[in-house]
Amino acid sequence: MRTCFTALQAWHHLVDFIDHEGEDGGDGGAIDVTPLDNPAYDRLTEDQLRSLIDRDEDDWPHHSVLLVADQQALTSPDLPLLAIDNPPGEPAPSFRIPRQHLESFVVNMDQGNTDLHEWSRDADHDGIYREAAGDA
Repeated sequence: MRTCFTALQAWHHLVDFIDHEGEDGGDGGAIDVTPLDNPAYDRLTEDQLRSLIDRDEDDWPHHSVLLVADQQALTSPDLPLLAIDNPPGEPAPSFRIPRQHLESFVVNMDQGNTDLHEWSRDADHDGIYREAAGDA
């Protein structure tokens, strides 16, 4: 979800990265993320973004994680998207996921190998995920 509309070139770079699975083109496939580019989202807060997501009768959201291209993400060279938990109940702390970890994050979340709490826990003191402690 794009919430910063002042960094158009960075947004296009991010979408290209997602569509071509990284700077080297990956295996030619796209990262399974749908970019949402709607000026109505300009500068919305985490709670405002969560409220946009439809939920079922048991309060389960149609999208449990939101990846946000905000001003901080689009003005940083590593494009650290803001990962926002959107569960029923209390969310995990939000953190930033740089583009070099985006594909791993999406694949592992989709397959249920990890959850947002684990990724959030492994974020540095500045709130940016670099890599899990055992992966260094």
